[in-house]
Amino acid sequence: YFMTDGDPNLDRNSGSWTTADFQPTANTYLGVNNSRSIRLVVNTVSIGQDSPWLKLISDGASGTYKVVNQAYTTVN
Repeated sequence: YFMTDGDPNLDRNSGSWTTADFQPTANTYLGVNNSRSIRLVVNTVSIGQDSPWLKLISDGASGTYKVVNQAYTTVN
């Protein structure tokens, strides 16, 4: 599983994260996974917001993508 609040702070080159980074970032991680002798199934979870780039990763790695509503994450 890969779980996050949805968006990285920086792109892979330490620049600002933008929507243009979604596909290249997903492709980088999927390329690493595809080069393994046994590919990992990668399930992704985004907390509090939809995350298109996480969906790209899980779709490309035969996994499942889930979004957890932020209302369910409050700690008392």
